[in-house]
Amino acid sequence: MILIAAILVAAGLIFVCAAMGHGSAAYVVAKVDGVEIGRWLLDEDTEADVDTDFGHNRIEIKAGQVRMIEADCPDGYCRNQSPVSDKGGSIVCLPHHLIIEDESSADSGTLTNDEGVDTIAK
Repeated sequence: MILIAAILVAAGLIFVCAAMGHGSAAYVVAKVDGVEIGRWLLDEDTEADVDTDFGHNRIEIKAGQVRMIEADCPDGYCRNQSPVSDKGGSIVCLPHHLIIEDESSADSGTLTNDEGVDTIAK
């Protein structure tokens, strides 16, 4: 009985630690032409300017999500894209060569020269 109780307590502690995120923080990353230019915590509500050689954007981080609230690009499509959270997603501003995405997508979605060409479009 004591062994079973000890196993249940250990399993409960593991579950609680995993549910609390074990101290890991989620970040959102801004990249221009594949080069990281900014990084912000998703759990801190803030607004930030993202200036590139191609133009100006402003992001808002609120309730664990980031969205584009301002852009001086001609089409403004980036302002209408879905918010990004730690669950994934990305916001792309093509005229400014800017991608806003969660850190896990930024780490896994990078193409390297070793991977070669996946497809060709005309």
